[in-house]
Amino acid sequence: MYPPHEMVELMRKLCVPGLTNRQNQILVACALGYTADEMAKGLQLSRPTIFRHIELLGSRIFASTDLNPNRNLLATWAFVQRDCCATKAWRMAEQNELFPAPNTPRTTSGPRPIRSHAVHSMAR
Repeated sequence: MYPPHEMVELMRKLCVPGLTNRQNQILVACALGYTADEMAKGLQLSRPTIFRHIELLGSRIFASTDLNPNRNLLATWAFVQRDCCATKAWRMAEQNELFPAPNTPRTTSGPRPIRSHAVHSMAR
């Protein structure tokens, strides 16, 4: 185990830019103390999916260390990196964008439907 000052320095060095929206949601939810059940409900995901996201995010951030990633380490990293890599995550929380509104359908990454006016203009 690292002494506290060494742990903070290590966390500062673990800069991981380019986190996805989902990774930012999971990260700040961990930092704010949400349980896996609360995250699953708020993000409209299953509990095993939440654990998988935590595992993958921890592996991405702590890959170069001998630390065993968990929610507590993710939370600590989010606080240490709040002005760098985790800025977007904290902004999501501040703007109440952490969890989608209830009954909001999840968006898919499939192709967008063609709008009718585009079809008419293409036919000309």
